Amino acid sequence: MHIEEPATHNFIEVDFQPQQLPPLQTLLNSNQSCELLKQVTQIIDTNPASELATTLQAIAEKLQQFLDTQQIVIYSIHGNDSTVAPNSLISSPNLNHTNSNHSIAVPIFTPNFSISGASTKERVLWGILIANGCSLLSCEQQECSILKLIAREISVAIQQAQLLTKLQAETEARNRVETQANQYLQQIDHQSLYIEQIQQQLLSSEKIATLGELIVDLVKEIRDPVEFIFNALYSASQYAEDLIQLLEHYEHYYPTPPATLPTFLQSLDTNFIKTDFIKLLWSLQAGSEQLQKIVSALHNFSDDDSQIKKINLNHTISGAIAILQHRLKQQPNRPGIEVVKEFGDIPLVECLPSEINQVFISLLTNAIEALEERLNYDNSFMPKIWISTEVVQSHLSLLSNTSVLSNKQKQKVLIHIYDNGTGILPHIQRRMFEPFFTTKPIAKSMGLGLAISKQIIEQNHRGKIRCNSQLGHGTEFVIEIYTSGRHNADIKKHANF
Repeated sequence: MHIEEPATHNFIEVDFQPQQLPPLQTLLNSNQSCELLKQVTQIIDTNPASELATTLQAIAEKLQQFLDTQQIVIYSIHGNDSTVAPNSLISSPNLNHTNSNHSIAVPIFTPNFSISGASTKERVLWGILIANGCSLLSCEQQECSILKLIAREISVAIQQAQLLTKLQAETEARNRVETQANQYLQQIDHQSLYIEQIQQQLLSSEKIATLGELIVDLVKEIRDPVEFIFNALYSASQYAEDLIQLLEHYEHYYPTPPATLPTFLQSLDTNFIKTDFIKLLWSLQAGSEQLQKIVSALHNFSDDDSQIKKINLNHTISGAIAILQHRLKQQPNRPGIEVVKEFGDIPLVECLPSEINQVFISLLTNAIEALEERLNYDNSFMPKIWISTEVVQSHLSLLSNTSVLSNKQKQKVLIHIYDNGTGILPHIQRRMFEPFFTTKPIAKSMGLGLAISKQIIEQNHRGKIRCNSQLGHGTEFVIEIYTSGRHNADIKKHANF
């Protein structure tokens, strides 16, 4: 195989500094140069920026025709250029041109882009524009000027292609980020739904656990009045039979009583029956009322009805006290816990009764346990719980939201539950509303009571709950809740988490 020796070319030396390019007035020294520039500009404007190779090929052909050279070569020196293959040759050969060893080469500079994507004053060498086989040495200066001018236009085309490539890359990156963000948002939505389901299960579990503990204690509490009523009803029925028998004697012998009537009355002991029967009826009434309070309060606590209702919080608190009466009364190892109720004249409150009742049960249980803890080491201590309710306007609110509401909607009810127990340390106060945080043994408490209470008041009812406590001076819980159902939609949305 014969390999021809490459031809020797004489390159015309051209200064590669872009700032030393001749001004356009000098370059455009003829109508032909103006026409060439116009045609090259039209090629750049006509061809898409994404097809740089096609644009450069057309420019090379047009320039070759104009200069009547053997070959026009556009040489890329950038290995990382994505628009034109590295070390590629965009050429337009003139097969009919006589071989010449004269060539002219001019540099092609492009702007240097900063990291942020902005163009800087610094320019970098992109490639070389070469005219091989120049025919007339007398025209070298003119040809060199024309090549520099065309190199400028080629630089514009390259810059447009680079900007388009950069824009496409940024668009693809942004699309990838948006796709990933959407995937993350979907995952967050799924996780949020899963967390809501877990929260609902925890709420139900905590409520069932509390209800189970209450039922165990209330069964013992209810057993005594039930047995008393059962036994008292036997005596009451005996008294009733004797009195009915006495009436039957009067009806039979009226208006002339028999001589045996005094003896019969003496055997009945009517004076004792009158006194004891009345006392027995009073006791039966008291026992039945106590049972009715306990059963009614227990029903309100265990009711799963998710309907918003208007309730009297004073009655609801009284019901919670009735449920916990077995823990408030005197025990063999400690005195009874006094409950002082200072109920104000408050309006009805629109809420979910079952959830609000659970909050009161939880807070009262915490107060009782705090008092029992202090009684363990202070026998002279007199345990007491104060509960007060009042109605206030929004400017006294614990909340930061002061949106414009009607006078009725501005009303809120404040509930204060205070005990003179041991108090709470500051570092515990900061975490006491966190789920699963507890200072009690795990077997005794899951640490969900206060967390669920906060969720019910603040998220489900858009209210507020706070704790004020000082070690050795007791603890106060303050609940704020609007009387109006301005958040009915929110209450329904967040009901049972």
